[in-house]
Amino acid sequence: PISDTEGERLRIQDSCTFSGFTRLAGGYNPRHERKRRIRRRFYHKLYYDSKKHRRPSCVGCGRCVEICFGRVDMINFIKMVCEQGERSSRESSLRLGEILIEAGLLKREELKNALERQAGTGESLGTQMIKEGLITRDGVARALGYQLKIPENAGTGGSSGK
Repeated sequence: PISDTEGERLRIQDSCTFSGFTRLAGGYNPRHERKRRIRRRFYHKLYYDSKKHRRPSCVGCGRCVEICFGRVDMINFIKMVCEQGERSSRESSLRLGEILIEAGLLKREELKNALERQAGTGESLGTQMIKEGLITRDGVARALGYQLKIPENAGTGGSSGK
């Protein structure tokens, strides 16, 4: 029976990766799909909190991995993303350098030296070479446009390149 003076508080432990966790009154669920729930968890721990508090709320302890009902290994995921990012950054720097050499804007020895210095500074290769006076911003922009297959006159009011 319903009573104004008596009641029972019921708490059910749930994981943020389960569909019931984000279900609202009336049954509406803004994150019905599993991938959206997992994405929200990662954004919360690694991006939103970092933006709000200037540091991620994940400290890498691994406790969440041990108790996560959804079996989401955040630590392994972070390592995988970081490794992929480092590999991708090295590969894109090398491609940019090769394009600059191919275009006659840079010598191979200059590229080798710039890549060595870039490893120490952590800056993008383009920024590194501009600071060193090896190339201009316009030269880097043209090379990146070539790398991305953007026509040279795109966005300049000229022909659309079609």
